[in-house]
Amino acid sequence: MKYSYSGWLTQVNIWGRVLTQEEIGALAGCHYDMEGDVMSWSGPWRHYDVKEEEIRLVELCTSVSRGRLTVPLPLLRYTDAVQVCLGLRGYIAVPTTKQQFLEEIGFFQDFVEGRWSKPKDSDDNTTLVATTAPVPSIYNGV
Repeated sequence: MKYSYSGWLTQVNIWGRVLTQEEIGALAGCHYDMEGDVMSWSGPWRHYDVKEEEIRLVELCTSVSRGRLTVPLPLLRYTDAVQVCLGLRGYIAVPTTKQQFLEEIGFFQDFVEGRWSKPKDSDDNTTLVATTAPVPSIYNGV
């Protein structure tokens, strides 16, 4: 098995902008259930050898009383974010080879196909570019 995860995972969302402190606080405090505009928790997911269970938001939010708590962290630079992650005994999984990079991109490719465009293609000028620049082998040791 290449990757392994054991535990609970919920409310995974990705936004095309930085959320405000108020939005982060409302999400963390379960006052608001805001879905990501790039990737949303209720969107299409691929499950591989996973037990899926539907839990109501009310029940999820009461998990704080069972010892789980969501703490929003401030926006950090990469090196600072790595230090915080290591301090919390976590790690940041990043692809180290071109093949791993392409596999990671492939997971989202079907979802974003036809959704993102070049910035000038939209009236509101808020769309994201879905193209992926080639990864020079100098950066990944290939």
